[in-house]
Amino acid sequence: MMKFKNWVNETFDSPSLNQVFSHHSSHQKQLKNLPKALHMADSLLGRETVLEIAPGRFSGFGDSVLFVTNQRLLITKNSFQSGYSVSLDLDSLENARLSYQPLAGHTLSLGGGAHRFTRIPAGFANSLRKALFEEQKTFSQMAQAD
Repeated sequence: MMKFKNWVNETFDSPSLNQVFSHHSSHQKQLKNLPKALHMADSLLGRETVLEIAPGRFSGFGDSVLFVTNQRLLITKNSFQSGYSVSLDLDSLENARLSYQPLAGHTLSLGGGAHRFTRIPAGFANSLRKALFEEQKTFSQMAQAD
């Protein structure tokens, strides 16, 4: 449940979300335009570690935020209505592809293109690429250990 105090202070219960949000201080204007998505995700994250975030657009959701955590990919719409979040397990990273298209910006395609997160600002693309690559590497190592 979202806390009004967090909304006013632009903070989150998740320490890792606070850290990643602060890391993008030069791009916070883009994130500050999506407060509902950020605070909705904060209430859904529990004890997960947020590795990276990126604003963009997700299919029928419109303006949304993508969260890469140590357990999943979470996409939340900039809304407090229920049913406006999508959770994808780390298996979906197996075929993840981050590409650039003129005028549309960066696009993250997951699950063979079944899920597309578009209009990712350039300032988030490099850190998102790094986080996705690290998670893919970790996922591959875990799969080989089984």
